Amino acid sequence: ELKYTNTKLDLIIDYIEKGVILTDSIGRIQFINDRCKKMFEIDLDNDDFNILDFINDKTISKLVMEKQSFEYLETTIDINNNRYNLILSGKPIEIEDNILGFLIILRDIKSMNRLLKYFADPNDGIGFEDIIGDSPEIRSAKNKALSVSENDSTIMIRGESGTGKELFARAIHNSSKRKSENLISINCGAIPENLIESELFGYDEGAFSGAKQSGKIGKFELADKGTIFLDEIGDMPLHLQIKILRAIESRKITRIGGNKEIDIDVRIIAATNKDLENKVKRNEFREDLYYRINVIPIDVPPLRKRNIEDVKLIFDFFKNKYAVEFNKNIKEVKDEYYKEIYNYNWPGNVRELKNVVEYSINLDNDGILTKDDLPIMMIENKYKNRIKTIEELKKNEIIKALKIYGNDTKGKEKTAKSLDIGTATLYRLIKKYKLS
Repeated sequence: ELKYTNTKLDLIIDYIEKGVILTDSIGRIQFINDRCKKMFEIDLDNDDFNILDFINDKTISKLVMEKQSFEYLETTIDINNNRYNLILSGKPIEIEDNILGFLIILRDIKSMNRLLKYFADPNDGIGFEDIIGDSPEIRSAKNKALSVSENDSTIMIRGESGTGKELFARAIHNSSKRKSENLISINCGAIPENLIESELFGYDEGAFSGAKQSGKIGKFELADKGTIFLDEIGDMPLHLQIKILRAIESRKITRIGGNKEIDIDVRIIAATNKDLENKVKRNEFREDLYYRINVIPIDVPPLRKRNIEDVKLIFDFFKNKYAVEFNKNIKEVKDEYYKEIYNYNWPGNVRELKNVVEYSINLDNDGILTKDDLPIMMIENKYKNRIKTIEELKKNEIIKALKIYGNDTKGKEKTAKSLDIGTATLYRLIKKYKLS
């Protein structure tokens, strides 16, 4: 019966997805489960090994030595020149007030991150079918992205703000052979310059004032075996561009404050809304990095260059989404509403259209969308940004000059002189524009 019970316990411990290490009272390893052996690619089930020899974090080592419980502490463990980023929990084994050993539970940070993304990230399953639109421009971009998604070539996604560059990056990742691994995104323009290096490459214990004792894993390490998406790479500081170039070319990174190179296997997808060619000419972007990331450029078209059917499809998608979300019954959309969204220039692209639809449905009270349900700023921007015809410009300048010089004969002579036209031409234009 004792043998049967022990066998059952061994099976249970070996089956769980966490690493389990059991030590004696002085830290010598007494038991290690199969998950832990696979995690470290080594058999530590040996009295010659002491857990304290591997833990790099002084705080955790002290807790283990003093037999104090702890939960979910991040640390690194070095075994056979390999570094493992882990979350540790520990608990003393106590029987009748005697501490006989210590139990340590290990969780791999990368696998935990994958699990969290699986349950928490609503965009994790994005595919090309989720990118709405059927105009020739967007169809061409989707076809090109799909055709290159399965290989590991570096991709540069170019497009204005709000066009959906991150959607393309997610669809490419989810159509690749790396889709079961992490897609790690970082906005190079949104993180303060003094923090972006540690975000990308991580840091070791004591790297700088305020650094965690256990150090911190960077985005490149989290993306190992998967994809890293460098959004707004055109805003990356020059001194970091050389480090990105080295990481891409050598497939190795070094943490801040560290002296050990860490191998990484990542696919690079970059995106920008900047004119990188001009930035290269102005020495604001490294030419060697530009050619390294611009292997396969994919241009995502702005909304104004797509047809009206695409605008209607995207509008309907967000209308249905927010109607359900806000529990609204949208019975009708008036032609005047459609006319405004069809004739608008959409400088903010799909993101702006999404915001406009959310605004309209939020404020609607009768289930009928009219021009009055549109944001005032959208109407103002429409007329402010509209390109005026030459005739409109001529008429407006004549009106402006007549207001300054007057509408009498002498005023008209001065107006003609200021506009560099003859008086007879001015009288003809006044008659044409019905300004008399």
